[in-house]
Amino acid sequence: MGKKPKHSPFRINKKEGLIDTFKYANYRYSKESIELPSIKNRGQVPKKPTPNLREDICTSASKEFAEKGFHQASMDSIGKRIGMTKGAVYRHFNSKQQLFLETFRILQAKREALFEENAEREDPLEQLEFLLRTHLAFHFQYPEFHRLLWILETELKDLVAAALGSGIISEHRALRAKIRGLLRLAARQGQIAVIDPAAQAFQLASLLEGSQSQSFTMTGDIAPFLHEEDLIKSWLAPLKSSAKRRKRRPNNPMNPNSENPSSFQPPF
Repeated sequence: MGKKPKHSPFRINKKEGLIDTFKYANYRYSKESIELPSIKNRGQVPKKPTPNLREDICTSASKEFAEKGFHQASMDSIGKRIGMTKGAVYRHFNSKQQLFLETFRILQAKREALFEENAEREDPLEQLEFLLRTHLAFHFQYPEFHRLLWILETELKDLVAAALGSGIISEHRALRAKIRGLLRLAARQGQIAVIDPAAQAFQLASLLEGSQSQSFTMTGDIAPFLHEEDLIKSWLAPLKSSAKRRKRRPNNPMNPNSENPSSFQPPF
């Protein structure tokens, strides 16, 4: 015989719809029965578990950090955005710093998942277009991520950046390096005409940076222009048209075909 239950010795029979009493000695658990709560907890409605609660908190935190910065953001305000108390937020995250790190990692993982598709492409020009398009689409969907990168380089430069191994400067360098490499490959295959891949990579990265910055600060003003496909076509059109003109003049060499490393300076 098991231990006596601590709750009231009443049960509701779902089939009969009756409340009946019984002795503990004859108490049996049944799939057809629902136990009534104890007198202490009677009248309280049990809360349903939220499967994605931690991610919901991080989504709220990303907006709070983006709007106010790290030091001005508060756990209380983060909780209020999704109907939680500050204490409830602290039950999931020990500190504001831990919450920031988790928030950043979630967004970073979402972005990397999008970029993984590019690894399957073989055409360098298609890879370049996909990289630019995906970069824009992600930052248009999650504009707060760009702001979190700036927080890493300013408010949390010494405290958090080492733990994440990422910041706005390293992000910019990695992006320019990827663009430069794809420009070199596309130029060697005659798909585009590029004199200096490093300089062109800087220009494209600057266009990306400006677009995503304005999408965060002036969304209402520039919303009609935030179309990834149209932006990328306008950015790459001059490079493609130049390649067509050069094909008609085969004696005109294209510098990107050179193996001279100085063609791709300065190093980013």
